[in-house]
Amino acid sequence: MEVGDIVSIFSNAAAGLYTVESIPNATQFIVVENIPNSIGGGADFIYPAGATKVGFNPNNTQNITANTVQEAIEQLDGYALTEQEHEFLDTIAHDIVEDSYTVASYLGPAGRLSNVTTYTDITLTTKIREQEYTYIGPRVNQ
Repeated sequence: MEVGDIVSIFSNAAAGLYTVESIPNATQFIVVENIPNSIGGGADFIYPAGATKVGFNPNNTQNITANTVQEAIEQLDGYALTEQEHEFLDTIAHDIVEDSYTVASYLGPAGRLSNVTTYTDITLTTKIREQEYTYIGPRVNQ
């Protein structure tokens, strides 16, 4: 993801296209447009024609020479991501593709995002994580 990419939110009151304004860290991005209050839904990232950072990063991959799935599993047995390798993963993308149900809360007249809570399913009985948001001026300070 880079500045200028488009995020398409779908299936809720915030459905629409939003332009990435900035990316303050690996788990956040800021859009130009205001996002209305909503819960649920999902998002797709749309890269403009000529985008240069779309594709596969071969760093930290394993070369598997197996001829069958079973052989590949045996070759990979015991391999796990180190903490440093995990930090290189695109956190925003793998947050979105989780099989879960997410609730966003908004406060104040500006409708600013105050927290995002992710549950295992729509029953909202088992929480996976909760992220609280505070602001310094117009920017999120998480």
